[in-house]
Amino acid sequence: LICVSPDERVEAQRLRAPLKRTHLVPNGVPTANPTAPLTRVDMNLSPTDTVFGFVGRLSAQKDPLAFVEAIAGIKDQPHVRAIIVGAGELEAPIKQQINAMGLGEVIHCVGQDDAARYYPLFDVFVLTSRYESMPYVLIEAAEAGLPMVATDVSTADSIIDDGQNGLIVPRAD
Repeated sequence: LICVSPDERVEAQRLRAPLKRTHLVPNGVPTANPTAPLTRVDMNLSPTDTVFGFVGRLSAQKDPLAFVEAIAGIKDQPHVRAIIVGAGELEAPIKQQINAMGLGEVIHCVGQDDAARYYPLFDVFVLTSRYESMPYVLIEAAEAGLPMVATDVSTADSIIDDGQNGLIVPRAD
């Protein structure tokens, strides 16, 4: 049984997988990216905008509505912008929530796309997941040199040095 994080290995053992049959192989991401990154001009962003980025499946597990609510809480700050990269069953409800909250000019949903194109646009990467094992997106954001804000999901603390390269916050906070 291959486990991608120490927490996942502990969970496998809790579920009675024999220790000798579990192996830890952490997720990784390729370092080369042949896709051309987008520019702020491509996305109608000003150089003074602070761009918060979300990348992930638009599902209850990833809690993208928490991202929308967080941006709503700071929307009155000057030059706040946000980009959501991903698709899923919550795509329509997220767009409805964005419109209902008057965030259409602040949050841009780009749908399913190569996330690597967007990391250079982000000033802060945000992970709002309710649970994870070893999220690729945190690895990618760290590789891109982005400060991160992530919920206290499994292994977030192995990528984020809280207060140094990002913040770890309680789930749904």
